Amino acid sequence: MARYYGIDLGTTNTVVYEGAFQLPMDEEGEEEMTYSCVPKAFRSDVSNTISGLSMPSVLCIKNDPQDPTKKKMLVGVDAESNAGKGRNDAIFLMNTKRFTGRKDKFEGGYTALDVAVAFLDKCAEAIDQKRKVDKKKICVTHPASYNIFASVDTKRAAVQAGFKNVSVLEEPRAALLSFLYDRVENPDMREELFRKQEEKGGSLTVLVVDIGGGTTDVTVQTFRIRERRQDEEKDAIIFSDFFVEFMNRDAKDDQRHSQSNNYHCFGGMDFDLLAMKHLMLMVEKEYEKETGMSIEDMAANDYEGICGIVMRQAEEYKKKLSKVSREDLDEYEGPIHVAKLYGDYSMDIRLKGCDYVAWVADLCDNTADADCDAQLSVFGIVRETLRKSGYVLNDLSYVFVTGGMSQYLPIRYMLEEKFSGSDIEVCFSTIPTDDVARGAALFGNYFNLEMPATVLNTNYYLDNPCGEPFLLAKEGTMLPLQTQVKENFLEVTNPVEVVVSILSGDGPYSTNLRCLTHRKAELIYPDYRGTPIDVRYSISDDQQLSMDLIVHHKNKEDEVISVYDVEMKGETDGKRVYERGN
Repeated sequence: MARYYGIDLGTTNTVVYEGAFQLPMDEEGEEEMTYSCVPKAFRSDVSNTISGLSMPSVLCIKNDPQDPTKKKMLVGVDAESNAGKGRNDAIFLMNTKRFTGRKDKFEGGYTALDVAVAFLDKCAEAIDQKRKVDKKKICVTHPASYNIFASVDTKRAAVQAGFKNVSVLEEPRAALLSFLYDRVENPDMREELFRKQEEKGGSLTVLVVDIGGGTTDVTVQTFRIRERRQDEEKDAIIFSDFFVEFMNRDAKDDQRHSQSNNYHCFGGMDFDLLAMKHLMLMVEKEYEKETGMSIEDMAANDYEGICGIVMRQAEEYKKKLSKVSREDLDEYEGPIHVAKLYGDYSMDIRLKGCDYVAWVADLCDNTADADCDAQLSVFGIVRETLRKSGYVLNDLSYVFVTGGMSQYLPIRYMLEEKFSGSDIEVCFSTIPTDDVARGAALFGNYFNLEMPATVLNTNYYLDNPCGEPFLLAKEGTMLPLQTQVKENFLEVTNPVEVVVSILSGDGPYSTNLRCLTHRKAELIYPDYRGTPIDVRYSISDDQQLSMDLIVHHKNKEDEVISVYDVEMKGETDGKRVYERGN
C-alpha cells in the first residue's frame, strides 16, 4: 500500500487528504501498475490537531507564561480555543499566507514562513500518529499569485516541518485534478467527457473558480483524454486506464494558453466585511434609539470588539442564506444577534435576504457598472483570466466552481445566468472545502502526472543602481526558463559587496513596481568600482530562481557568487520601489 498526502494551507482551514492505492497482483504474483487511486479525507483526533478533516487556519500570538519578555505562537485548534476565552494578552491573525515569501514580521518577530512551518508541523504530527509511515511524498498547495520567492518558501516550510520529496502545486490546478478524477472514474461522466471532447475538436477547456475565505484562484486549462493503448508503458497510467494530457497551449490556436490568476485580497471575508459595515449602521441606529447614547462614544477596544461580533454574525447569516431556496431568497428574513454590546445590553436585528443580496451584489458582478466602487468581483476575475489566456467564453467546455464561497447562492445564480444559453456546463463542487487538498493528494499518487508548465503572471526585473532595470522574465513566460546570461549588466559599486534586488510589476517605471527581495553578498576579492559583472540565471518549473553573479576581476580569476541562498537583508520585501530620480 502506497500513500501520498496533499495539504491545502487555506485561509480559513488547513485540510489534509490522503491518496492511497493498492497495486494488484497478476497471475504470476507480480505487482501490476494498473491501479485506481481512491483519495479520502484524512482524519485524526491526535491532540485535537485536526478535527475531522481540517483544522482552523487561526494564528494566536500571546505572552509566553514561562518568559514574559517573549511571545508564544499557537495555531489551529489551540489558537481558536484561546480566542473563545476573550483573552486580552493575545493577538489573532488570519490570512497570513499573503505575506509568504516576504520578510514582514508579526508580533513576536514571527514571519509567514514560521507560521506555515507551525501549521505543517501539526499536519506532520497527525500523519505520523495515524499512519506510521515515512513522510516521503507530500504535495503542498499555494495560491496562483505566489511569486517565485513565495513558492519556494512554501516548499521550504514543508521541508522544515520534516517532510521529504516535497512538491508544490497551484491551488486551482489541484482543484482541477479533483474535478477530472470524478469524471474520468465515473463511466457516465466519462462518456459525457468524450462526447464533449469530440464536439470541441479533440480537446476540452475547463475554467476553475476557487473562491475561498481570503483568496480567489482562477485557472483556465486545456487537455485531452484518451484510453491507454496496450503497447504503452504501464507505469504511465493516469486515472486507471485513461490518460489525461495537459496542454500548455491550445493546438487550435497557439495564442491561447493555460493561465492561473490569484486575488489574495478578495474572498468570502470581503462579503462579510461589507455586510458588517451595513449592519453596523443598523446597530448604531438601534443602539442610539434604545439607550440615547452613541455607540461611537465607547472605548476604542469595545467598539472594535463589537465590529468583530457583528462580522461573525454576518458570516453566519451568509451561511444560513446559502441554504435558502432560490424562490424564498428575497423574502427570507433571519435574525442577527449582537450579544453584550455594552455591559449586558444585547440586540436582535431582522435582516431580509434581499437586502443582504443587494449589499454584496457588486462583489458578485460589477462588470456592467463602470463607476462601481468595488475593485473586484467574481465575474470580473473570470473575465480578466480569460483575457490574459486568450480564451473567450465560447471556448469553454466546463466551469468548475469550488471553495467555501461556492455554496453562496447569489454567486451560483449569477454564474448560472452568465453561462445560460450556451453548451458550457457549470459544475458546483459537492466537497468545496476539500477539492484542493484532494487534488494535491492525487498529484502525488500518479507516477507520471505532468501538469502544464507554470505561466508567470507578472514581469520580473533585476534592479540596476546605475541604469534601467533588466527584464529577467516577462509575464506569460512558460517555465522552466533555461539558463540565461546577461553580460556586463552590473558593476561593482561597493568594493566589498554586491547588492541584488529582484523587482516585479507591469514595467520598469510603473507605479506598481515592487521589490520582492533585496540581497547582499560579500566579494571574496574586493575590487574597484566599475568592475563588470555578468548575470547568469534560470527559473525552474516550480518557480525557483537560481542566479549567479560572475565578477570579472582585472588581475584575478573570475569570481562566481550564487545569490539565491544568500540571506535576505533589509526590510524592502513587498514594498514599493523608490521613484527613480528622487
